[in-house]
Amino acid sequence: MDVFTLSLWALRIGFVLLIYAFFVVVARALWRDLRAGVAGAGRPLARLLVVGSPEGRPQAGTSIALEQNLARWSAETLRQRDTREEFSSRYGAHIATIPWSPTPPTDLDGLGRLLDDASLPWEAVGIDAA
Repeated sequence: MDVFTLSLWALRIGFVLLIYAFFVVVARALWRDLRAGVAGAGRPLARLLVVGSPEGRPQAGTSIALEQNLARWSAETLRQRDTREEFSSRYGAHIATIPWSPTPPTDLDGLGRLLDDASLPWEAVGIDAA
């Protein structure tokens, strides 16, 4: 083999070693981040800090874990769904879902647009939707 071929082989091997070194560095960084994430898993990730409340409860400066609020919201959602289903089966009423709107309708046109966006069972209650 001549010098040129040997130098090409050395260059190829060096390039492969650089790629492996890069992968090792990336793997070590990911491993370090994963260990840091596991070490910090004991503390809540998101907290609600009370700045003020109209009735003074909770007191300003109180810190509440959002996980507690999410659990309460989830329980309330399930309770409302069960109540709707019970009402529907008891009285034979059709339940409709009205989409949430950040700004409530303040006139008849706004209410009409909100109802157009809703998935109401108009045909089930005998109303022609067309």
